[in-house]
Amino acid sequence: MLEPTNRIGLGSQTIGNQASAMAKKGNKEASETQQQTQAQQQNVQNFNEKDFFNALSFVSQQNMVQINRPEAQAVNPSDYLSEERISDIEAMMAEFDSGVSGISNTIEAEFPGVFDEASKNALAARIFAGE
Repeated sequence: MLEPTNRIGLGSQTIGNQASAMAKKGNKEASETQQQTQAQQQNVQNFNEKDFFNALSFVSQQNMVQINRPEAQAVNPSDYLSEERISDIEAMMAEFDSGVSGISNTIEAEFPGVFDEASKNALAARIFAGE
């Protein structure tokens, strides 16, 4: 005679009330859990810290990457620009430098000792570039 059940079977999986199935599997799972616990305890007892750290050292040496970069070489602007363009750029840089210096002096006058030199120059350059 068939038992009334609320389980729906999908292949080897079931959905629904599995209380009767759980009772049968309970004894098997308890013994499996005890075996796993014993195996874990044996693994902990056999654990050697020195071997573990040696293995980590070996793995880290495998993952080391060596990057060889060529030495930086100075760029010669005359290889890429005409003398006229180089003099225009130098004139623009001189104008930028004098503008930033003027704004930097104004910032120091308005806020004495608040900014360090690098922050003050960065703020002055941002203000001058925005004008």
